[in-house]
Amino acid sequence: MELLSNKFTDKHPKEVFESLLPKAENIEVLTAYYDLEFILSSLNKISKGYRRNCDLQFVLNGYSGFRLKAQITELKDLKQKLEQLGFQRVDISLNFQSAIFHSKVFRIGNGGKIYYFVGSCNFTKMGFNENEEILLFFQFAQSQIDEYINSVINASEPIDKVILTGREPNSLISFFRNGLLYFKPLSSFPMSYKNLEMPNELKTKFLKRSPPRYADKANPFGPFNIQNTLSILNQSDNPIEEEKKNKVIISNYSIETNLGYWVPTEYTVLLDKQIKVAAEKRLKCLNKICQEVCRNKNHIQNAFQTYIEDVTTILEGEKETWRPDSKYVNGFIFCLNNLIKRGSNIKFIKRCSEPFIFSTMPEIWNDPRSFDDFTNSFFESLIFKKNSSQRNSIIVAAFLKKLGNYFPDSPEALENSLIEKIKSDPWTSSNWFPKENE
Repeated sequence: MELLSNKFTDKHPKEVFESLLPKAENIEVLTAYYDLEFILSSLNKISKGYRRNCDLQFVLNGYSGFRLKAQITELKDLKQKLEQLGFQRVDISLNFQSAIFHSKVFRIGNGGKIYYFVGSCNFTKMGFNENEEILLFFQFAQSQIDEYINSVINASEPIDKVILTGREPNSLISFFRNGLLYFKPLSSFPMSYKNLEMPNELKTKFLKRSPPRYADKANPFGPFNIQNTLSILNQSDNPIEEEKKNKVIISNYSIETNLGYWVPTEYTVLLDKQIKVAAEKRLKCLNKICQEVCRNKNHIQNAFQTYIEDVTTILEGEKETWRPDSKYVNGFIFCLNNLIKRGSNIKFIKRCSEPFIFSTMPEIWNDPRSFDDFTNSFFESLIFKKNSSQRNSIIVAAFLKKLGNYFPDSPEALENSLIEKIKSDPWTSSNWFPKENE
């Protein structure tokens, strides 16, 4: 038996593992997490003449909810790619026996001998190349490990036979996995130039002064605002005002967390309808503004000069010697050109128009700090919503109905209450749509 380590032993896990691949007769992989590209690149090292008769067996950690559907799709695609490489015996299964299937065991048949790798390393590029991991490597038969591998395979479900429906969350991890994270994209189309960097001792003198022309509303002097120079804002169908009428009310469907707005997949259809309508209107608004900015570049530059002249006049009237520096004035041309360039980027403008975008839940379960931070923020937010005007939101109503009369105001107690409830009575899709008379 040998100990393999990325850092502290002479033999690297990847080197030993890959040395057995060219003439491998069978490979069984039990792993919590996986890297599709790494799997393909690793197994591509098996000699082409051996692939036809090489048995490949994967048992992977099965997700739930939205993630499970996507997982099955990507694994079916993986199987097809492996078959295209010449492998004819490929079995991929998912294990759902616990909240997380977390084992890392590799068994390779080569030249009539069996080789085992058991340790902390997932079948990922990070696991075999970057992370500090260890694997115990041995070449003699181990009946207990063989029994374990075979029992796991038998208890797992082939991806072609996994039933998506009826797999309700019965643990906190599977419950969280059954949601998506929505957040506001950082992409923006800024229409205000940066604030004047006026010394603090001067600011109080100008609080009651009329602001310079084309200034945004702020004290003492607001920044120059390009929108205020555009005639389109004076029209009856002002796109800015029209866009403001189409707000997305995400609070009805979400719990705000440290990672974003957590939304059950059952609500995403309802929420995405609102997002689509709002995005279309925002896109129309932004396109109009971009066209106006490009068409009126010279007018905007002149308006900025007027803004600077007004600031200068006000300062002179107060007998103040401070003036906006040349770097601030000259920087506006660069800002305006950059804005016009961004406005011609269709992909960028479309992203700016999205009020929210979503991502799947990250696999934070093995990082206690990350998991605790997310969990605490989730239940703190849920308690706040329950005790505020958001109490009547559909998502709070769902929790109230599921938990009955026991809805503690302590995050820890509420977490434990939910864990115990869904363990005995798994959360179903219908629980997200409670009926008053039930």
